[in-house]
Amino acid sequence: MLLLSLPPEILTQIFLNLEWHDLLRAQSICKAVGKLCSSTALQYHLLLGIAGYEDVSNHPMPISQRLELLKKVEFSFNYANFGQKERFSFEGGPISSHDLQDGIYIQGRRGRHQNETIRADVHQLPSSFSDINDSRSWKLPNFEKPIQNLTLDPKQDLLILIEDISEEHQRVLLHFKSLTTGEPHPLSSGSYVAQTKPGVSTDSGSIIAVMGPFVGLLCDYQIYTICNWKTGKTHMELSTTPDDEIDSFFFLDYDQVGLIRGQRSPAEIEMCKFGTCDDIPQSTELVAKYLLPFDGRLRYLRVICRSDPPPMTTIGTSTALGSNLAYSNPPFVPRMEDRIIVMNISLSGDEIGIQSYPIVIRGETLMTIPEGAKYTDGTYLIPSELWMHQTFSEPTLFNRANYACFVYGSRLVKMTEDPIFGVTFLDFNPRLVAWAKAKGCNTTPYADGCDKPFNRWILESVEPSDRATWGERTSKRSVIATRFVTERLRVEAWEAFSAMLDGERFIAIYVGLIPLANSALMY
Repeated sequence: MLLLSLPPEILTQIFLNLEWHDLLRAQSICKAVGKLCSSTALQYHLLLGIAGYEDVSNHPMPISQRLELLKKVEFSFNYANFGQKERFSFEGGPISSHDLQDGIYIQGRRGRHQNETIRADVHQLPSSFSDINDSRSWKLPNFEKPIQNLTLDPKQDLLILIEDISEEHQRVLLHFKSLTTGEPHPLSSGSYVAQTKPGVSTDSGSIIAVMGPFVGLLCDYQIYTICNWKTGKTHMELSTTPDDEIDSFFFLDYDQVGLIRGQRSPAEIEMCKFGTCDDIPQSTELVAKYLLPFDGRLRYLRVICRSDPPPMTTIGTSTALGSNLAYSNPPFVPRMEDRIIVMNISLSGDEIGIQSYPIVIRGETLMTIPEGAKYTDGTYLIPSELWMHQTFSEPTLFNRANYACFVYGSRLVKMTEDPIFGVTFLDFNPRLVAWAKAKGCNTTPYADGCDKPFNRWILESVEPSDRATWGERTSKRSVIATRFVTERLRVEAWEAFSAMLDGERFIAIYVGLIPLANSALMY
């Protein structure tokens, strides 16, 4: 073959342009091509594709080390076989809010009122991504005023605080702090003022997410804002009424946001493109409406949404301000198409009472306009029958009394309903499902098997029954892309109440019978 007469370096560059499935087939063409495909660079490219990741090209880690780390991470989650376990404790006092991002776990401490947070403790966990071998913890200075919610982005050394001024002032303040020092972030132009309206307050709930320079904020299900935390400019503003609330939102990619409108008939997911240029920031475009199934006998009560923000692959490792502390920065991140959005929809009706129906949507579904969608006034209208067959719907996926899950990429972790608390990992990666179907659940592309006892299986969509409820009708249209492999790992303490994960670990947070027993397990 003339192609094989080229130098190996050039052949490698050519083969790196192949999709993972083409590279997988190419391995069996002949011995020479198989040998070429076994190189470190091409094996890394292949396994990234199967895992649903993309490479962070500017990361300093060598390719050989990235490949070994990818195998290690995927093996850990595929077999629930975590080689390291560490317990860290924290002081007493009720937890008001907490978050985990890129190896940083933060806990807000409650004040005198239920929704007030007066300070926060930060825990940096060991990370193979950036050679961080030891844990360390620090306390941030007490906040000037109580806050209602918080989130973080360690890659930008960023902590975001929500301060609710008052209903009379009709505004909410966002403060942008250094995660390391608690002082105002030097790259921020100052606190951001989000205008509200009479009767709207974060006391009724707020949802906040950060994606690179953009921060999305939803207050009281009626006021939605996207701002640039560095420039202070507003990139999207939307005010609704109590009978047309926004249940939740998620960032789909770098310039699209999904707004969940559960009170419409039918309920829908609005996909909006927002302006990312500071010169013309407020250039919002309604791209598509994905309609949810409609049944006149049922009423939507509330839709809860879980997703992780799209990774910003251009952000380098952050060095903490005023110290030599560096935050973890993964060398590979989930592909936009493989990220999942988890919605738990509460419905009521005479026949079913109150029921919850979880739906898991892959990002790829909302990035593609299906054939047959109507295009009217610049917006695609997509009926449920054109896209719901690509989702996963299983009414018993979550315990209605405990809808607690944490999402990273195509994977989520949730508490089980066992008498002794445990966690279940759910992976919605269709390539891993296909692999497990073809070769069995005891193997993965990252290892031949695990000699440690574990519980791993393929979970199918439920079969429809005679009762024509909303969830059962939806499940008739489920396809293989929504199936997933699950694994179960027991947590040691019965007090466990929450489980969280990021790209390389999960932690189980539990509270003891006395305040000093508050601690967490990291795997």
